[in-house]
Amino acid sequence: SFVGLICLASVIAKSIKEAGGYIAPLYMIVMIMSFSVMFANFKDKMWPYFVPIYGNIISIKDVITFETDIPSAITACISTLILTVVLVILIIKAFDSEKMMKNI
Repeated sequence: SFVGLICLASVIAKSIKEAGGYIAPLYMIVMIMSFSVMFANFKDKMWPYFVPIYGNIISIKDVITFETDIPSAITACISTLILTVVLVILIIKAFDSEKMMKNI
């Protein structure tokens, strides 16, 4: 899903420099989410797993610490799959848009 966000930002951008400007905040947001998982305690809470990228980070942490909960991992995978499908649809619409293609 993160690759889909980067791809969408790249499609929307008019130049490589502008794409880098769009992608840099995405990298920072993902890094902040990754570091915040180290300090968060989500025992018996399901809502964080519904957040696509954040839920995957929590699931990876659970696997590494041998605290894997199957329903939570499945929830994280499903939410990421839904986001990926939405991003692919948006990327396809961006490529089909004449306005976007004139920028290339």
